[in-house]
Amino acid sequence: MPEHSSAGDPILTDNAFSPEELLMEANIREFGHTISLICALETGGKITSDEAYTLIKKTWRELKESRNMLFGKRSGPAADSSQDDDI
Repeated sequence: MPEHSSAGDPILTDNAFSPEELLMEANIREFGHTISLICALETGGKITSDEAYTLIKKTWRELKESRNMLFGKRSGPAADSSQDDDI
């Protein structure tokens, strides 16, 4: 079996991710956790489907805002569309 070296592998180097990327990853994990909680509340009958949808959409917008703050606003035709606001 051939031996693998981490010297040329950017994933295994010490500086593989920028601080912004690490923060975004943490934000994505928090987003997933929040969505799971919202879904559990809706499934358990604690909130309505409409309330869950509103909370999920709000959480999605917060994630997008954090991305824009960390990496800047996207440019191009896709950035002008509000299509990615729709869930």
